[in-house]
Amino acid sequence: MLGRAGRQEEAEKKAKEIRNDIGNVVVWRALLGACSFRGNVEMGEKVASKIMEMERKYGGDYVLLSNIFAAVGRYADSERVRRHMDRKNEAKVTGLSFV
Repeated sequence: MLGRAGRQEEAEKKAKEIRNDIGNVVVWRALLGACSFRGNVEMGEKVASKIMEMERKYGGDYVLLSNIFAAVGRYADSERVRRHMDRKNEAKVTGLSFV
């Protein structure tokens, strides 16, 4: 909620305080989503790096970072992230609905 409210730095401090590895990656992913929502590229790069240290197999993180770059016109960086994702063979899980 802090990140979505534009308080990414405060959200980052809170995320660093969490020691539970499973819960921690979820918090960092929420912050990455907030960076995308707010267009905070600098924080998004930092947060994505932190997520990759914890868990590299989830393709959605790469897609979100790529989209953050593309949104601000950094297409070369966006393409670099996508190529890295392809090389590592990390796939984004397709969304599902049980409606």
